[in-house]
Amino acid sequence: MVASVSVTTPVTRDDGPWTEEEKAACLAVREKLIKEKNLSPKQVGEIELVTIVMNSKCRVDEAVQKFMTYHENLLGEYGLGDVWSDKETLHNQWHRLAVCGCDEGGRSVMWVHGGGTPVEEEAACMRSCCWYFFAVHADRHTLRNGISLVINSANRPKKQIGNEKKLQVAWQNFPTRAQGIYILGTNMVTRVVVNALIAFASLFAKNKVIARIMFAEVKDLEKKWGGVEPLPEMHGGAKRLPTAEWVDERLSNFPRMNLPEYVDIEGVTAAAAAVKI
Repeated sequence: MVASVSVTTPVTRDDGPWTEEEKAACLAVREKLIKEKNLSPKQVGEIELVTIVMNSKCRVDEAVQKFMTYHENLLGEYGLGDVWSDKETLHNQWHRLAVCGCDEGGRSVMWVHGGGTPVEEEAACMRSCCWYFFAVHADRHTLRNGISLVINSANRPKKQIGNEKKLQVAWQNFPTRAQGIYILGTNMVTRVVVNALIAFASLFAKNKVIARIMFAEVKDLEKKWGGVEPLPEMHGGAKRLPTAEWVDERLSNFPRMNLPEYVDIEGVTAAAAAVKI
């Protein structure tokens, strides 16, 4: 059961301009990823970089680790390459990702509808989830304070496809900073199955999330978040854009830091010296 909280106090949004410390952390992480982890500057995109650094509370080494987990265990595992490519493959994936308002802390909400994912759709599923993940984080308040994650397992198929454990590992490898994780649509029997999947994934995933997982019902979130307005439209929430359009809009307005283009100073110096010789 989700504990009730007071929702009468207005939330002060932490959406002021980026600080020099936040920018410096992103630059330091980018430097390490390129110099020490041998990623190319193109592989360290600003949206991904800013999101992962902020979800790591600007802790440089932690952010480097989370970025590499994202790069290797999500993009690499599913052969995604450039996460922003192949948009045309995503049109039938958005049904699993709902658009919500904000939680009791003014943070954005990720709301994922469970259900089987055919093996041939795994890559498209992960790509759409990445787009949605970064769209959910596309405001400074959420980037600085984390999210709420809701997983509705009501549509979980009775017959397993066989890739459920693999996908659960992937989900737990997302570089999230969830302040609460709520699993809906379970009963005493299915909770045992869900707990087993999470425990299995935690043996392999870098992101240990078990302590923050709670089983809940929609009415619990309605009470916790101060009414139905923040919920997805299908649960009585406010009318919002379809997911694909919402994702495009949020990503186009992502609060970039406008970091300077990466320049390999050592490489430039070495090249200049070689020219002189």
